[in-house]
Amino acid sequence: MKPTVKKRAKSAPHKPVRTARKSAKTSKAAVIIRQMGNDWARHWNAGILDKVVAAYAPDSVYLPPHHEAIHGRDAIRGAHSATA
Repeated sequence: MKPTVKKRAKSAPHKPVRTARKSAKTSKAAVIIRQMGNDWARHWNAGILDKVVAAYAPDSVYLPPHHEAIHGRDAIRGAHSATA
């Protein structure tokens, strides 16, 4: 009887999985980005628009889905205040 694909996979020798090393710099950046996202969401849910908009750079571009790009922190504030 022929072994099934599942049985062949179980009996096949396993190769070690190589993963990329994480540098301390990458790890710190990931933590900072995650924290900024969490802060943004917490402020958005609490309705603190000033702190939400403070997360954007003065020359940032906000790209809402199915709308035109919004340029600048003041314009982003106006867009968010219309949706909040």
